[in-house]
Amino acid sequence: MVTLCRAIKKIGREEWDWENGNHTALTDYDQACGSQTIVTKILYFIPGVLLGGIVFGIMGWSTGRKTPFLSALLTSMVASVISAASREYILFVILRILLGASIAGYEILYFCWAMELVGRKWRPLAVGIQALFWSAGLAVVYFINMTFEYWRYKMVYVGIVSLTFIFVYAAVPESPYWLLAKGQEDQATTVLKRISILNGCRFPDCTLSLPSIKTREKVVSLFQPRFRRIGWLLMIHWFLVGMVYYYIHISSNVAKLSLTL
Repeated sequence: MVTLCRAIKKIGREEWDWENGNHTALTDYDQACGSQTIVTKILYFIPGVLLGGIVFGIMGWSTGRKTPFLSALLTSMVASVISAASREYILFVILRILLGASIAGYEILYFCWAMELVGRKWRPLAVGIQALFWSAGLAVVYFINMTFEYWRYKMVYVGIVSLTFIFVYAAVPESPYWLLAKGQEDQATTVLKRISILNGCRFPDCTLSLPSIKTREKVVSLFQPRFRRIGWLLMIHWFLVGMVYYYIHISSNVAKLSLTL
């Protein structure tokens, strides 16, 4: 296998015989020989997810839900479009990291945002609706993958599709829970009055306030008996889901020598 790889690398890309005329990211960056480079390239996305969860999580608490959500969305769009035009491997790797960070960012932000815009009674339904739209998005990506053969065209189209979600920034108000937590009672009241009008309800004449917190919770509080069981179940659940998801993703790409799954 090593001897074959060395022989292939001595041949310029312009002399290769392309199957069905289809170039991939691996062949465009001279990474088409050896599965190790394929796995490494795909895994560049994962550090970005970790980075995005931390950065956008902090931004979501300090600056609200709307602005970081828009930042993550624009970062994802720009990273996708520039990836399609990039000719350097190192630039492609950096953009993959940024893409992973932005996706992690708006995933955690839109979940919290949606939960904080509805009452406790409607939160299970809100979670279900989010899952339906996530599944619909995966179906759209599948049809994009089937429609466009060249991976660069796919990246551009996915980036352009992201623009359609900017209407969320204009149409959906800031989280009233976050506004209250930051001491912005007047803005929170305005948001709730707007929501009540859309729902055909009358907002009661009252003053909003959060319960006083005598002691600040620490990280170790998550390991108290009341949170321990839920926390462990969630960690096991996400670990198993992540194992299956990324195993299928990586193994499929290794088998196809492509990043376009």
